[in-house]
Amino acid sequence: MIPKIIHYCWFGGKKNKLVEKCINTWKICLPDYKIIEWNEQNFDIHITKFTTKAYKLKKYAFVSDYVRIWSLYNYGGIYMDTDVEVLKNLDRFLCHRFFTGFESNNFAVTGIMGSEKGHPFLKELLEWYNGQDFDANKLKTNTQIISNLMKKYGLELNGKYQVLEHDMHIYPKEWFCPYDLEKNKLIITDNTYTIHHFQGSWLPLKDKIKLKIRNMVINIIGYEKFELIKLNFIKNNIRDKA
Repeated sequence: MIPKIIHYCWFGGKKNKLVEKCINTWKICLPDYKIIEWNEQNFDIHITKFTTKAYKLKKYAFVSDYVRIWSLYNYGGIYMDTDVEVLKNLDRFLCHRFFTGFESNNFAVTGIMGSEKGHPFLKELLEWYNGQDFDANKLKTNTQIISNLMKKYGLELNGKYQVLEHDMHIYPKEWFCPYDLEKNKLIITDNTYTIHHFQGSWLPLKDKIKLKIRNMVINIIGYEKFELIKLNFIKNNIRDKA
């Protein structure tokens, strides 16, 4: 049974309007859930080489990649990125030992995941991260890492509802991540419980322009190629600062 706890990460800087709006939907739709923010004050960023170096380089998204797994494994609950808007109560998913959904046919969602405490899938993920350094030449997105490991538990990359080993429930894209990045379109159905706001429509004008350009590029080259280019850019940026 998954406990009624919401975990999220916030390292560095102030929260913007998008974050505040999304967190408010958690409070409205999940009024009896405990919300825990993981930050520099209550999480030891030196717990691994990976988080230590990622934080030092101000690559906070990579720090949260580890913290989401660590928090779910140690406490259980539901992890959400701060740009995830909740539309409906999530109680129906608490009976699973683990749940998430698809972000695309080729990748599982990492912006929202629910799990019981001590799930074996999360244990294996933690062990993988604990053995990693934050190496610019070996960086992978968390969607790649998690999706690849899920294959070991029986995941088929087809975008369809599946139940894997250890009661892991993977839902179609429309349930938790209905934003179509390639078409730059939000497709909400009766099955939609959350929205992962990749475009950040409440961000300042400067950031909106950046994200609009981002979506235009995705429309041309596709989301997967865009993610690879972004990852290579991060690698080169880290090497230049080394």
